[in-house]
Amino acid sequence: MSVLIGKLTGIPNTAWIPFGVFAVFILAALSVLGADPSPGSKNMIVNGGFEDGMKGWGYEQWNNKPVPGAIDKEEHADGASSFKMGMPVVEGGRWISQDVKIPEEGHGYLLSFSLKSKSLPSGAAYVRVGREGRGWLGSETGKTNVLSIGGTQAWKEFKVPVSAKEMGDSRKLTIFFYHDKIAQGFLWIDGVSLRTASEEELSKLSPFPDVDSSKPNLRGDTNRPDNSTFAIGQKVELSFNASGFTGDAPPEKLLIEIVDEHDKLVETKEISFQPDKSGSWKTTVEAPAKKLGFYRVKAKLSDGTELAALGSRPAGFITYIVVPDPAKRIDYGEENCMFGMQGLGWGSDAGPLLGIRWTLDDSLFWRRTEPEKAGQYGPEQSRKYVSGKLPGTSSFRVYALPTLFMAPKWAVVPETYAYETGRLSPEGEKAWAEYCKVAARAFMEKYPDRKKHIYQITWEPIPQWGFKGTDADLIRIYEIAYPILHEADPNAVVAGPCRGIWNNGDPQDTSRLLKLGLGKYMDAFITHPYFTITPEKDGMPQAIRNMKEILKTTTGKDMPMYGSEQGWTTGEDISKELLHAQGLMRQNLITLGEGFQFNLGFTFYDYRLAGQKGYGYYYNLVPSVPFGPNKTCPKPIAAAFAAQSMLLEGGRSAGAIEWLGNNILGYAFERQDSTTLALWNYGGETSEITIPTGVKQVRIYDWMGNEQVKDTKDGSIKLSLSAEPAYVAGVSPKMWGREAAKILVADEKHLKAFPGGKASLTGKALLPGDKPFQGTAVLEPEKDGIFKPMTTTVSLGTDVPSTYRFDLAVPTSLQPEMQRLRLKLCDANGETITATAITLEIMPPLNVGIGPAFAEEGKPALSVALQDKKGIPATGKVDVVLKEFLLGAQRGNETEIDRVMDPGKTKDVPETNLNSKFDLPANGSQRLIIAFPDAKLPPAKKYQALVTVRIDGGSTFSQTMPIHFLGAACLKKQMSIEGDLSEWESVAPVVLEGPKDVIRSPQFFPKGMTAKLRYAWDEKALYVSAEVNDDMFVQPFTGIDTWKGDCIQLAFNLDPVQKGSANAGIRRTSEINVALTKNGPEAFRTLSYSPNKLPLGQLPPEQLRLAVRKAGSGNLFYEMEIPWTSLGMEAGKVLKPGDSIGVAAAVNEIRRADQHDPCALGLFGGITPDKMPEKNGILTLR
Repeated sequence: MSVLIGKLTGIPNTAWIPFGVFAVFILAALSVLGADPSPGSKNMIVNGGFEDGMKGWGYEQWNNKPVPGAIDKEEHADGASSFKMGMPVVEGGRWISQDVKIPEEGHGYLLSFSLKSKSLPSGAAYVRVGREGRGWLGSETGKTNVLSIGGTQAWKEFKVPVSAKEMGDSRKLTIFFYHDKIAQGFLWIDGVSLRTASEEELSKLSPFPDVDSSKPNLRGDTNRPDNSTFAIGQKVELSFNASGFTGDAPPEKLLIEIVDEHDKLVETKEISFQPDKSGSWKTTVEAPAKKLGFYRVKAKLSDGTELAALGSRPAGFITYIVVPDPAKRIDYGEENCMFGMQGLGWGSDAGPLLGIRWTLDDSLFWRRTEPEKAGQYGPEQSRKYVSGKLPGTSSFRVYALPTLFMAPKWAVVPETYAYETGRLSPEGEKAWAEYCKVAARAFMEKYPDRKKHIYQITWEPIPQWGFKGTDADLIRIYEIAYPILHEADPNAVVAGPCRGIWNNGDPQDTSRLLKLGLGKYMDAFITHPYFTITPEKDGMPQAIRNMKEILKTTTGKDMPMYGSEQGWTTGEDISKELLHAQGLMRQNLITLGEGFQFNLGFTFYDYRLAGQKGYGYYYNLVPSVPFGPNKTCPKPIAAAFAAQSMLLEGGRSAGAIEWLGNNILGYAFERQDSTTLALWNYGGETSEITIPTGVKQVRIYDWMGNEQVKDTKDGSIKLSLSAEPAYVAGVSPKMWGREAAKILVADEKHLKAFPGGKASLTGKALLPGDKPFQGTAVLEPEKDGIFKPMTTTVSLGTDVPSTYRFDLAVPTSLQPEMQRLRLKLCDANGETITATAITLEIMPPLNVGIGPAFAEEGKPALSVALQDKKGIPATGKVDVVLKEFLLGAQRGNETEIDRVMDPGKTKDVPETNLNSKFDLPANGSQRLIIAFPDAKLPPAKKYQALVTVRIDGGSTFSQTMPIHFLGAACLKKQMSIEGDLSEWESVAPVVLEGPKDVIRSPQFFPKGMTAKLRYAWDEKALYVSAEVNDDMFVQPFTGIDTWKGDCIQLAFNLDPVQKGSANAGIRRTSEINVALTKNGPEAFRTLSYSPNKLPLGQLPPEQLRLAVRKAGSGNLFYEMEIPWTSLGMEAGKVLKPGDSIGVAAAVNEIRRADQHDPCALGLFGGITPDKMPEKNGILTLR
């Protein structure tokens, strides 16, 4: 792919290309010329007036695409015809093009053409000129559209100058006419001409002709147009260019509003001007730059004309950031530098400006160095690599991370190859062994002073989309590489397997691979630690701790951990840019704080391919160049990253800080010269806390790096915390560093007790000193009213530990929940020396299990199962009520709302406020079925069950559970699987219809599409039917790719009570796609909790019987029988009424074969946008 990019854009073939997402970049234009025209000919374009049909024009006919419009002999600017571009029933964009060969250098050219439009969306049509070997015309300035057009406009001629300097040594021009919304409006093209022109003639023309001279346009930039990133102290200037005014235009005004990342006003400017005779005006103004951070410059003319959009940056603004002085950045060495990023240009000043010390080196990809056969990477190629460019600059070192096994297809067994990985053939094994040797020697020679040469072996070998081989095949790749790399390079560190940490079965798959032997061939664990954008609420710290435990348990050692890709997409929605910055900066802190040695952000700039939009820390301002653009501008996250790297680089985590308050998390980072705390509140609000520092003065930094020096009061300071990390530098290492944990030790940091019970906390305090003194151990609750702070005296200043003990009496009134306590050690003056967090789990005296049930005649009911835990009899009453979510109450990334009792988030469902008495013997259990015979409860609608248990003479406590009432009918006889759904008429359907049920790509949703799903069961199998009402059927794919077309994705979880990644290895989850393909009905298992037990791949009839019947143009009838064993059930195990499983479904639909992402109607979550079984719904067996 880089060869193609380099050829068209002039970017070197070493330009970085990201991985971890599927990206296909196609730039092609069919050469369809007749005789070569000479520079002196009148017109070098063939058939520029379309009098000869489409002769000379390319329109992707090599991909069997139809002409994107028609020849129009009724409407034309010149001659007898024009081309009318538009296809009302086709979505997406199309283009036409023509190549023109340039016989000799040194000439300038004039391109002219006439356009007319009708009902075009704004900017939907545009023209570009490609120069072979030099990229798009205008790419040097970032303006690659020579003009854009929208609306309804009469015929107008446009002239585009192409100077000899802009041509350079290019010997071919390609003229493109684009219509990006081909179904909306029409574009007429006529009179296309290209001829030689003198420089004098060209100089009189605007390089960017405006499509509508009656409508002004406005462009803007900064005085650092390559990346608009300024070191503190540098002058920031904004330049504006307005054009398109008529000669007698009245005075105008330029209105400038500069805001920060919160859209808070920083400065406004209003400049009056009079356009010159050519209808243009330009100016330069100084911008605010005294404060570190992000600046968005909103600019428009008084007539409402906004700054034009450019690349991935929307219309209406430009941006810049002010970052810490790069001259003050210190190279702490490869073993202590933590901050990295994909997409950093080698030699770019962005490294020192943002503090990027790690980046990828793709030069040693095996498929790149030996694309055709073994042995291609010889001494000459190695010498070029060794003597080639380094990733940093002369004054700022950047450490390169190579990946080796990007396998060339000739070296692997074809049917096992996917993405970058496949099973090595016998010849491939020999070639891989030899390549490891030469690659290691080259890397070692290029970086002789590196203490560690880390070799990332594979890249996302995730079945089935990233690897189709077996566990043994993957381990074999490492088994070959490990001894050879260590023999060739004494400093080699072999890192793998480069999967995830929490999703799609990553923990259990990694554990299995390590147990099977992969751990013997790894010196370090490398991963792509993606997570949700609310990482704390969804358990990211615990997910990393679980993975660390897996590594230690399976390998017997603490293995170094590295992150080589971590990101999140805004979808190019600027309203998500603040969340993007907040979430990823906290993800990075969690990743590094939990012990990763370095982590690479994804990615430096937007690349906008295959539907992947908005990942960048910078906007990409060169639309024609997805990788390695020479012009970008920053988003808020870039400034936050620059600050975080300046404040924390060179440090090592001293551990998590979890005791400062509800929804507050942080980490301490310790380096030789300073200990710094990174703290934030992830609960969606701002809170004020007081923290001990152990010093008289600290430096406090906001998340953009702005400093405030503060004196402490008795060693403590007050902080206001929000979703954006705050940094406190210069705190006492004895209190917050790694040694602090040895000063105050708790024998058990997690206490448990019943309401009215007792709990004890014991431990030791040890603080050596010159002379003994008395200190105080303090235990206090985070919330008032639980108990009064408790103190006890301890002896300090000696080498002998002093013990302490606290006995807690837990009030009967406490609700079962987790309470946070603070354990502090204070000196004789009462100042805090150190502190740590203790949790007190208030356990319910009864276990309460809540779930859906069905009473007589299939009426929805609530099952409440009670189990005594204290060993004493209990009587009392259970109150139940169902709560209905109000619009906007739920968070999109969590299955439960925070507190169902909040009246602002829910309302009671009529006819569901009921109660029932219970009578439990000691250690006994009782199940209550509370029916809702009069309530209207649609099966797919989510509710929240609130259950309040009132124990006679004892405590009262409440418990909530998300609930819905989807049932599977119990069959008396086996279904016949033939696509005839008449047998299903007695089974109540779940109806999916309208925008409310769309879960994917709503822009493609066709009005009128509906789906009816039904579930049934017997002892042997689960049965599913679906009736999809659609006006079009498109399914060009087979196998693992059927999800991309019309199909149904079905998720199953036989263990819905098991939650979180810690239980991923025992939670029997899977996902199966069913589709009508060109080969007939196909069922393909795409995800499995255990590929050894439930292999991925196409399912034969004995594992899933499937019938799909098509009726009309798009209606489909699916019917299937899925044996319980195909979902992970042990043979011989029999389910019974009342049992439940987790399910979800996505009914996918596309309108054309090249649609980049399907639309989908969805039942529950966990299929898209993430694979989280916790988001599945519950299917109850009736």
